[in-house]
Amino acid sequence: MRDPLFICKFEGGHETCTAVFCPPDALDLARGVELARGAYRRLYQGAYGDLAKNEELSVSERDRYRKLAATPAPAIVCARFEFNGEVLATYDATALAEFAPHSSNKRKRRATTSSSSYQTSTNLRAE
Repeated sequence: MRDPLFICKFEGGHETCTAVFCPPDALDLARGVELARGAYRRLYQGAYGDLAKNEELSVSERDRYRKLAATPAPAIVCARFEFNGEVLATYDATALAEFAPHSSNKRKRRATTSSSSYQTSTNLRAE
C-alpha cells in the first residue's frame, strides 16, 4: 500500500475507509474527512436514492427513501490514519468538530500534533 488509509466512524455506526494521497509524515485530516463524507454519500445515500426510484414500492415508501437520500452525512465521531497496518494517528469528536458539515473552513487546516485530541498508536477498533 502506498497511501495512508483514513478510517472513520459516523454517528449511527456507519464506517468508511478511504486512501488519502499524502505522505505518512504529513497527514491531511481535512482531505480524509472530505473523502470519507463522499464515500458515505456514495455508499449509503446512493442506496436510498436507488430505492426511491423503485416503482414497485409505494409512493410513501419512495418519498421516505428520497428524504433519506437527501439527508447530509452525519458527524464523524472518531477516525484514524493507518499505513501498512500501523496506526499513525487517531482523532476523537473534539478534534473532528472543526470539520463538521456546517463548518466554512473546509480543507484549510491540517492535522497538527499540538491538539489535545490527537493520539498516536491507539487502535480505535477496540471501541
